[in-house]
Amino acid sequence: MRKAQTLIELLITYSWAVLIILIFIAIIYYYKVFEPSRILPERCDFGSGASCTTFKFQQKNATTSVMSLLLIFSNGLGHDIAFESDKAIVTTEGVGKVGVWNYVGTCTPVRVVIKGGGQFACRFNINDTEAVPSFGKNVRFRIQIQYINCDTDPYYPFIGGCTRGSRKTIYGELFTLYKPYTYSQYCGDGYCNSSIGETITTCTCCYCLTN
Repeated sequence: MRKAQTLIELLITYSWAVLIILIFIAIIYYYKVFEPSRILPERCDFGSGASCTTFKFQQKNATTSVMSLLLIFSNGLGHDIAFESDKAIVTTEGVGKVGVWNYVGTCTPVRVVIKGGGQFACRFNINDTEAVPSFGKNVRFRIQIQYINCDTDPYYPFIGGCTRGSRKTIYGELFTLYKPYTYSQYCGDGYCNSSIGETITTCTCCYCLTN
């Protein structure tokens, strides 16, 4: 009889402990405290040829759920390059729409030669709002960018343009947090704002994305 009573007491004691642990696990799961996408570091990896100097994934403006992704690069590809419109693609999963989707973007300046060390920017607008990540969530993007290798255009040394150059593609991956819209001066948003003195000569970043 005494053994049975001791067993019941043990069960009651440990059942409370198990219940507390289960409640703790449920709280962690509900609030996603240890969600991997929130603790992975931000990084932008395109290899040594095109290094990301700036990247930002945020609301396009303060009154919409439309999203905007901006990346600014330095040309370290070893040759002069140029871009055509709508030749960049970003692949997302669960961003914009449920599932895997591609969105087309443009790298700029378009049809302007970017020499070694020069900057260029790529912008993608994600206009779909079916699936919008929560602020602070780390989102993965796979990106491919097509450019023209000016050094392969036989007329480039004579006319300064390189529309006949060979087309090449660079591939990269970006992990970055989704953030609320914040206005940034001097091309933090990728656009020139003449009202605050941003011009294509005073701001090299917004040289890439002029209005």
